[in-house]
Amino acid sequence: MDNCFYVTVFTILIGWLFLVVPLKPTTDPASVLERDTDLISTTTHKRYVALAVSPILANLALVVLFKLNASLSMALIVLCVTGILRQSAADIRAMLIHAFDRKLLWGIIGIIFFQNILRQSGAVGDIGIVLNDLAVPSVVAIGIIAFISGLLTGTSQGFVAITFPFIAELSPGDLNLAMICFVMGTAGQMLSPAHLCLLVTLDYFKADLLKTLRPIFVMQAIVITAVYAVIGIWG
Repeated sequence: MDNCFYVTVFTILIGWLFLVVPLKPTTDPASVLERDTDLISTTTHKRYVALAVSPILANLALVVLFKLNASLSMALIVLCVTGILRQSAADIRAMLIHAFDRKLLWGIIGIIFFQNILRQSGAVGDIGIVLNDLAVPSVVAIGIIAFISGLLTGTSQGFVAITFPFIAELSPGDLNLAMICFVMGTAGQMLSPAHLCLLVTLDYFKADLLKTLRPIFVMQAIVITAVYAVIGIWG
């Protein structure tokens, strides 16, 4: 099935049913007062949403429509946003320090190093041959590799960089395999203890890791089952 858009729609639907529908409106007087106050500042909220979304849309437009280099496009967007927000030298310095986080850079270096080892050693081709000899379906093999990569690295860059060389070896240009890579890799990333967003959220809200992962596991299991079912039925 070449059209993979259904995965996005299905994922949004599952997230809405599990995370938004169960929410109940509060009747606490303090919360109601705070909500009424928030309604007054709707314009401010819209501005925040615009500031959060517009850089992403602008970056996509520059890259996709105007064929601008992704790095150059990102640099221009960052400069524009910095000017719009009127950031001081101290704010810019703090932003750069955060962007060049040591752990993040070491993670990127490690991924590139591992990717080069796979290429230089010929391990990708050898693994592809072994999988073909064992008659392991490509969608299963790629799914396992992507899931483990996402679980170990906790980043989307990690599972993409590790898994795509295998896709190029097993079945170049196969959109189903690329989709399986993203679905399984994202599942591994969402469940990974190394996922930075998860760690920051747990620390901020003082939440329990296992209790937080439980609904994520259920949602990811439903999405994975549905995607494999669609591929199994329609191919």
